[in-house]
Amino acid sequence: MTATSAEDVLNTLPNCKDVSVFDSSLQEDKRGTCDILNGGCEEICVPETIGRRCGCDIGLQLQSDQSCDSDVLLANFIVMTDYTHGRILQIDLQTGTLVKLPLSLNMVLGLAFDKTTKTLFYSEASTNTITSTTVHGDNRTLFYNTGFAYANSLAIDYSTLNLYYIAIGPTIIQSIVGVVHRSKLVHKTLINNLHKPRDIALYPSKGIFFWTEIGNITGIGKANMDGTSNIYIVTTAVGSPTGLTVDASASRLYWADWLKDRIESSDLNGGNRQVLATDSGAYIYDIMNLGQYIFYTAWNRQRVTKIDKNTGLKVDFMPNHPELGRLDSLDIYADDLRDVFRCPTQLQHLNFVDCAPYPGLACDFKCKVGYQPVANNTAFCDSTGKWFPSIDTLCVGK
Repeated sequence: MTATSAEDVLNTLPNCKDVSVFDSSLQEDKRGTCDILNGGCEEICVPETIGRRCGCDIGLQLQSDQSCDSDVLLANFIVMTDYTHGRILQIDLQTGTLVKLPLSLNMVLGLAFDKTTKTLFYSEASTNTITSTTVHGDNRTLFYNTGFAYANSLAIDYSTLNLYYIAIGPTIIQSIVGVVHRSKLVHKTLINNLHKPRDIALYPSKGIFFWTEIGNITGIGKANMDGTSNIYIVTTAVGSPTGLTVDASASRLYWADWLKDRIESSDLNGGNRQVLATDSGAYIYDIMNLGQYIFYTAWNRQRVTKIDKNTGLKVDFMPNHPELGRLDSLDIYADDLRDVFRCPTQLQHLNFVDCAPYPGLACDFKCKVGYQPVANNTAFCDSTGKWFPSIDTLCVGK
């Protein structure tokens, strides 16, 4: 005789709410084609009625072996950060198509691409670091650790190749503008006691830079490249200035106002202000100038937007991509000429000492063996890329 039922009491489960029975001989196997080894796909596996379909993250292409790869762009591209998904993406300046760089990041914020050395710099708030790499992800190197603060914005001075950055710390005194000497990795704090600084823009040929703050002090500042003579040039009728860019051809400063959903410009002293464009509900964050166009990211736009800086009208460039998250920083690498007049440093009678030879700043020098200084040991680089006083008069033969 075979029993058809049985009863067991488990006193060890006094608060049991539900029960389920599994019989391996009767239970239906509900595993799909993607359950085993992800269906052989490197990234995304999508079950279908018969079989499966492999896919890739945005900016990557599916290969014949079901892996995902990208052909990184080597010229004429925008590079931008996707903070939400820890991605850095390139955008073709001609077609608006996306390419994902082979980098896995966490809380990536600022970036700058050095056109001269083809080096990409990016910052991560999760580690308070600035890293350098190639666009292929090779030679990744810790460039600088920003301590208790994290770098929110990066910029390259093409007259010296030094890296400038804005850092946001837990206190005002730790929120700074800093610069790192690229070859010696020597750091200098240029300005501190900033109120939630957000962006920095350089104008090396004028020997100045600009920065934004959105804290208890809200506005735009201006200083010499060594941090001296720093003043606020925009403090009124401004909501939350985030991104900055310099139009060297017109000697104008453009900024994004995150709170007012607009892009505004002024002269280099904050005067002659003009509203260029508005984008309601966009929360415009970072902007860059290239020729007659302004490109910008916005937290409520899953794309980079392109506008004509003469008319303020949008130009067709790229569609929204729902796969993108919060877009922060961007930089542009194009076949253009950088606005830099650099004074010569390879001279016959003297050597400069740790010199930054761009307009508006002074450099110390030492006369070579057999020569002596005529007066002091300092020369000034003027706006045309020439030394003052004339280099030929600084050192004379003994």
